[in-house]
Amino acid sequence: MQDPLDRYLSELIATKGISDTPEAREALANEVNNALDQALIEALPLTQLDKLENATKDGGELPDGFIEQLLNEAGIDPNVIIGKALQEFRKNYAIGRE
Repeated sequence: MQDPLDRYLSELIATKGISDTPEAREALANEVNNALDQALIEALPLTQLDKLENATKDGGELPDGFIEQLLNEAGIDPNVIIGKALQEFRKNYAIGRE
């Protein structure tokens, strides 16, 4: 069974009609993950941003799901943010790379 991110990447690659190489897929996956991280961080309220800043002060890596946990604590559903970010990325990707 194909995981959702892999399926999403396949759809983006097919939409653009680009070669589905491991390099292209990896670069696209990095772009998608960066866009998701940015959207999740932008959705954080100020109090949660302070917690995020404190967690990254020493330059350590955040535990998996840390930002999503902060969003949940603030009463924000991270799945909604992720869904919107993926839609926005798809729209921008489709029109932004001719």
